[in-house]
Amino acid sequence: MHSLGIYDSGVGGLCVYEAIIKQNPDLKIRYLADTEYFPLGQKSFPEIQERLKKACRFLFDSKCDLVILACNTATAVAIRELQLRWLPTEYPNSNKNIIGIATPITELMSDKYWHLRSRLGVILSTIATFRTGFYQAEFLKAGFNNFLAVPSDSLASIVEDGSRIEVEEVISQIMEPFMSRTSEIQMVVLGCTHYHWVKNLIQSHFTDNTIIIDPYDIIAERTNKYIESHPEYQTGRGATEFLCTGDSEIFSKQIKKFLDLDTDVKRVGV
Repeated sequence: MHSLGIYDSGVGGLCVYEAIIKQNPDLKIRYLADTEYFPLGQKSFPEIQERLKKACRFLFDSKCDLVILACNTATAVAIRELQLRWLPTEYPNSNKNIIGIATPITELMSDKYWHLRSRLGVILSTIATFRTGFYQAEFLKAGFNNFLAVPSDSLASIVEDGSRIEVEEVISQIMEPFMSRTSEIQMVVLGCTHYHWVKNLIQSHFTDNTIIIDPYDIIAERTNKYIESHPEYQTGRGATEFLCTGDSEIFSKQIKKFLDLDTDVKRVGV
């Protein structure tokens, strides 16, 4: 029985998983948290691409024909390499596919926030995502020409392991150079799925009129539509299997913390 594969470096992709399951509760899913390799956003581009190849191969070998990269860093750094070069070479003439989360974000911006295209906006992301210039280029192509790209090398890690006070401190440090312009900032795009879990704390650093754009639900909606339109990726019914490459007990506790879900986690080698 085939499953839908979901990849993330840790807890960030759990928000995408949760939204997918709410919209399509019958899906059989294998969620792979690459916790041994976390944080992904601090690795080099070649390291990230090679790691994603190993992770996708593992999921394909685990009877997943479709893999979702529920991670902005993985999408920005590796999706084109995976789709255009690696897949055709490693799995020629197969129905296996890998999709990222960039297209739904750009579609959301164009569909819902086009009227704000000339206003000042911010996209928060990891260092690796920032260095690709991926979202800066995508937003420019979509007509949004007034965005500041703001990277962080520690926020994702603090979201996983830190206290509320530590998260507040990191967000304050990230935004300090821009605090004189907060009244001008109309949109803040969460360019890392980890940031979903501290959305309210991020909002508190801006005015009430600033829109926090958290694309996790539109990513889930687009994913479910994609599966519906491609019968070859529809799965059998079944429970979700949570896998991780690091400490399974720690990740099980994180699932409880973020999803309020008691579940077993299996540690795997990738």
